[in-house]
Amino acid sequence: MNRTILIEPSQKEIFISRLKKLNNKANGFGLPEIKVLSTREVIYERKFKIEGRNHDIIHSSLVPVKPGIEAKEPIILQEISLEFPIVKLGDWQVVGKLDAHESGNLAYALTDGADDKYPSGQPIYPE
Repeated sequence: MNRTILIEPSQKEIFISRLKKLNNKANGFGLPEIKVLSTREVIYERKFKIEGRNHDIIHSSLVPVKPGIEAKEPIILQEISLEFPIVKLGDWQVVGKLDAHESGNLAYALTDGADDKYPSGQPIYPE
């Protein structure tokens, strides 16, 4: 399975160090390593959207800067493409990650299988 992640340039050394430790553990269990396929510098820009009846809610997001466009306040990130195995234990496999937050749960799907994802709007309850 392949995925691309974004990190701040200052995090790259720590990321590579942790990846090496994780791969050492994988080797100890006879599992394939996580491979870095490519790394490149990308430029993003923070965009703001003001909402709410009193304009008191501010949503911000990072948006990639299109080629040829100059960002007013560029944010330089490292884009890292990874290849990693789907680890299975018997009939079990990791298909995602669930993070609990005050405003609700965030679900991250790690596989592309239709049976591994919940329909949108359906609540997720950890067992």
